[in-house]
Amino acid sequence: VVGIERFLGSGAIHGVGKSMAARIVEQFGADTLKVLGEAPQRLTEVVGIGTKKAKTIASSYAELSDMKELMLFLEEHGISSNYAAKIKAKYGATALRRIETNPYCLASDVAGIGFKTADRLAMTMGLQSGHPDRIKAGIEFALTQAASAGHTCLPEEKLLAETARLLLIEYSEVYDIFKKLIAEDLLRTEEFGGV
Repeated sequence: VVGIERFLGSGAIHGVGKSMAARIVEQFGADTLKVLGEAPQRLTEVVGIGTKKAKTIASSYAELSDMKELMLFLEEHGISSNYAAKIKAKYGATALRRIETNPYCLASDVAGIGFKTADRLAMTMGLQSGHPDRIKAGIEFALTQAASAGHTCLPEEKLLAETARLLLIEYSEVYDIFKKLIAEDLLRTEEFGGV
């Protein structure tokens, strides 16, 4: 129900702000989206909504039809539904399935969504802290952070230690995934200075 209220109050539906969203959800509870989709005339049961406003809200809600599920999913997991259009543009009809399979794809594929946002989403979805996708994304994030700080080269030990610290997991867990990435040629190391 909280996710529904956040979704409605996100500004995606014309004529519905945060306080209006709260009143609508208070009136209809878990049936809110069903009312909006199947019986929008019932919106007039909410204080402050007349027939004209109910039609405006229903029309705006209907226009969102292909993104509703994605927007609701994002809001239910604490991520602004404002990202839905970018995600939909990137992944099309497979957006929700891709996010459920690997939420870290958002950090590398969607402008404005960084590792920390994707990680928060993954944790609310129940992904384990030592999941290989999380560690891989953590390594990529640590490398990006180092590059943005001006480092063109980063010692392996430092990268692994920084990733372990960032993810709050054991160094050995990061090391295992790091070695797999190298074996799969997704990451490369280079001998430097005879070391």
